[in-house]
Amino acid sequence: MKKVFSFTQLYPASKSFTLPTSGKFVLTGGACNGKTSLLWALAREGFQTVPEIPTIVFAEEKKKGNITRGDSPEFQKMMMYKQLDYEAKLITGSAAVLDRSCVDMVAFCRLFGIQTPPELLENAKNHRYTSVFMLDFLPFFETESNSVRWTSFEDAKAAHKLLWEAYIEFGYSPIRVPAFSVHRRVKFVVHALRETSLKPASAPQPLAPLEQPALLASSRHSTKQETA
Repeated sequence: MKKVFSFTQLYPASKSFTLPTSGKFVLTGGACNGKTSLLWALAREGFQTVPEIPTIVFAEEKKKGNITRGDSPEFQKMMMYKQLDYEAKLITGSAAVLDRSCVDMVAFCRLFGIQTPPELLENAKNHRYTSVFMLDFLPFFETESNSVRWTSFEDAKAAHKLLWEAYIEFGYSPIRVPAFSVHRRVKFVVHALRETSLKPASAPQPLAPLEQPALLASSRHSTKQETA
């Protein structure tokens, strides 16, 4: 019988990092870039975390029997308030990592071709984050369609570009995270946090061309993601 390992068993906390004592750090990028696995691994290292809000909202609405569309200003506002609610519950004086932010929602409005709610623009402008990490795509891409994810790499790539541009527009300098293994990404992020806390903000860099990953036609395989 094949032995199944949990994420905690495969990726135990290293306890070897000196964590920032405060700040909110955002993980972002197009679909299928390993944000969730990196978020879990950073949680194991002691960071507070905020999960991806669209996934939570879709699940809540589905449980209520509601058919929810993400491409509406009303839905984006719903996600914004949920995002702010989760962030308000973070413990002051302890660093937190977020799977997306209000700025992402502005980019999604542009992706869907809908009007961005004024409240969302105001929050994206004034609700600030410490650093932003833009994760590169992994060497595979999941083509399974659901209510949250894009259905093709071209859609995800378009979202990735809009996300990058939105963060630049709102005054951030996103740090690109290569398609390393989870362990290497954790080290990369923690090192970047240490470095950026000692240096003045640098000018935003242009987004490099994105390579076409291999495609997976079935459900997500987390072990592939961890060893990318």
